[in-house]
Amino acid sequence: MTLRPSRFNRSVGPIILLAIAGVLLVGGYQMLVHQGPGETWLDSAGGVVAIAFGVVCCIAVAVLAPKAYIRVDDSTITFGPPLTAFAAHRNTFNRREVALIRATHSPMTRVTLFLRSDGSTLTSTSGYFWGRDGLQRLADFLGVPLEW
Repeated sequence: MTLRPSRFNRSVGPIILLAIAGVLLVGGYQMLVHQGPGETWLDSAGGVVAIAFGVVCCIAVAVLAPKAYIRVDDSTITFGPPLTAFAAHRNTFNRREVALIRATHSPMTRVTLFLRSDGSTLTSTSGYFWGRDGLQRLADFLGVPLEW
């Protein structure tokens, strides 16, 4: 079974992130062009670097979000896509370790925990990103309860 992000997070979310990146890019450009060299220029250069970092992050998430998945087979659960070989190893878990999937009540992401039978956390993800229906299908496939 392969679970993909909710339809919103595959289609609309990346468009919103690219729009935010565009606004940040224009704002950073305006800040750099209209702020001449002087005492506050270094402050604005630091702001431009911070804005550039925000733009890069928005674009990276917009590109990677539609490619995200949770893949479950007979023995493993894999969260992808892996960005490095090291990340690929750290994003693969034994599916038999999952005893419960619990969504917390965090307002922005609804952090969802994959819990072992002893109550310890195997891994966590954003519940809103995958959607309640998707996580319910995943829980049903794994044969574990979903506490939403």
